[in-house]
Amino acid sequence: MRPLPAPLPGQCHPAYPTRRRPTMNEDIHISSLVVHVRPDARDRVITRILSSGGDVVPTLGDDSRLVVVIECPSAGATADFLDIINAIAGVFSALPVYHHAEPAACLAEPMP
Repeated sequence: MRPLPAPLPGQCHPAYPTRRRPTMNEDIHISSLVVHVRPDARDRVITRILSSGGDVVPTLGDDSRLVVVIECPSAGATADFLDIINAIAGVFSALPVYHHAEPAACLAEPMP
């Protein structure tokens, strides 16, 4: 595997196995990605994504595509996470599909 880029403070990254919970006055950035992988590298890629703090959504069908959900403290950290996934051996591409930012305080409120 290729080495991962050096981590930055607050970045979603394997060097931060327990993600820092945002304070109530910070934003949470939630994104989904489609990751195209070599089918023979799928399990290794999933392991790396999970160890980096991402979640892989179970899907049926094509073994070469993964749906990944990430939660980061900023848009920059989201872009850095995307770069980390693209650097994993066996990944052809990782593309964002959805991105949403919301104050942590709003996500802590009960649903109506």
